[in-house]
Amino acid sequence: MKRKMAASAVTACALVTSLAVSPGRAEAESQPCPNGYLCLYTETGFEGDIQRFYDCQFVDLGRLWGTDRIRSIIDRQQAGTRSTFYDYQAVNGHFTPVGYAFGQNQYSSVIGDIRIADGVRVC
Repeated sequence: MKRKMAASAVTACALVTSLAVSPGRAEAESQPCPNGYLCLYTETGFEGDIQRFYDCQFVDLGRLWGTDRIRSIIDRQQAGTRSTFYDYQAVNGHFTPVGYAFGQNQYSSVIGDIRIADGVRVC
């Protein structure tokens, strides 16, 4: 029994050590806008509520966060990537492109009016 408990303690200690020294996505998400992410803010000047996106996918912001909330963004994705912002058109039930952000690993170059965006395709 003592041997089994000692083995369990060593395993638990190794797991805690590996978690402590291995930076991962959780650690990155604790930063305001980590490298590789697209970050959307509800206030100008990169303030207010924040949403961070890393994976290449479409996100319905209206369902996730509410509509027309973006006031500033930081696009720290790799240079050469482009995120497309969409407005939902209730008349025809489609998302229509309204703007683009280009990954530059810094504050973003934005084309269009992203303040009305209800969806975003990251990447």
